[in-house]
Amino acid sequence: MLGKFLEVLVPITCIGCGRTGTGLCTVCAPIVLVPLQQPPLTTLVASGYHDGQLRHAIHHLKFNRRRAMAATLAARLVPLLPPADIVCAIPASGRHLRARGFNPAEAIARRLPLPYRPLLHRLGSAQQVGRNRQQRAEQAMYAFAPRLPTTIAGRRIILVDDVTTTGATMAAAATQLLKAGAAEVHGLAIAYQPYAG
Repeated sequence: MLGKFLEVLVPITCIGCGRTGTGLCTVCAPIVLVPLQQPPLTTLVASGYHDGQLRHAIHHLKFNRRRAMAATLAARLVPLLPPADIVCAIPASGRHLRARGFNPAEAIARRLPLPYRPLLHRLGSAQQVGRNRQQRAEQAMYAFAPRLPTTIAGRRIILVDDVTTTGATMAAAATQLLKAGAAEVHGLAIAYQPYAG
């Protein structure tokens, strides 16, 4: 309720052009379907590339703690949603949770029009940034464990992250959900950052 009141006093404007009504309009950051292949995910799709105003919007959410940007970013994913039962987010490391005070992927996932459940927890706090493709895959393999197995069994799950690079994190999380009995797991990311290493 307070958020709606503040929107009247200080309308939300696009960080790119200043247009009122959204934190990032589709003129400044068009939705570009980026289909990726990353078994065991049924599908993995990003809403654009991690550059320009889309990158700026993600940084606003993650590093400037502009939580209102989560709703704008979630709206980009709505047209990309496959049929599913529940949504969950890639869990943030304890270090990132302490530094930011929240998990950006969860903030986005909670704003999608599906029931949200915290189906995974993170084991350890190793970073993917600066690792090569093989190191990312090996490290991610042991990064997650399922929570709420009875909620996972037989469900079609959407797994959300803010940025995907090699897809190793999403694949490792999907593997754990499938081992816990998920019927299928779809990955959705706000942005795709092509791996440069």
